[in-house]
Amino acid sequence: MKPKSFILAKDEIPRQWYNILADIKMNPPLGPDGQPISPDMLALALDPGHGL
Repeated sequence: MKPKSFILAKDEIPRQWYNILADIKMNPPLGPDGQPISPDMLALALDPGHGL
């Protein structure tokens, strides 16, 4: 992805920000049975050498 940049005039630069990520509730990843997966299962899913 190519980075984007925006050129703003001095009076257009924001003076305050809102951190939306602090208000987003993240649900844990679920397994095929609909239950949250364990850290070990997550490690297997993210390991590129495990064969999936």
